[in-house]
Amino acid sequence: MIVFSGRAEITLIKVNFMSKIILIVLVSLLPTIVHAINLICELEYASEITSVIPIASFDPYEKSRADLGGNFRFYAQYLRGSNKLKTFVYHDAKARYVLIHAAEYRVEETDCKRYEHGFGLNKIYSADLERELLFQCRSICR
Repeated sequence: MIVFSGRAEITLIKVNFMSKIILIVLVSLLPTIVHAINLICELEYASEITSVIPIASFDPYEKSRADLGGNFRFYAQYLRGSNKLKTFVYHDAKARYVLIHAAEYRVEETDCKRYEHGFGLNKIYSADLERELLFQCRSICR
């Protein structure tokens, strides 16, 4: 059994009370910290539709990718730290892929409904004749 003097006991109660306040504040913020909007990018190329789901990440090197018929390569990146969705389209130019389109969209994680209709339709044309890629990213709200 530990016996405290009156002064030590009051200090212990203050520290315990402050710990509870900090814990309550952190727990109340937890839903906003953990929550991320689910996004999907739908790509149309050569009469086929492909879906890419960008994974929310703080890692700037984390990307979701789709190779489309040997002509296009699509990347989507959802950066949680800066609340951005980035998309990149590359064209297969013989021995390497060349960036031909890049876009960046601001994502407010507290307003999922705002992005249900998409960030806008993107139309990308390759150097080869009649090669067109259409894509649009949008949110998936539950």
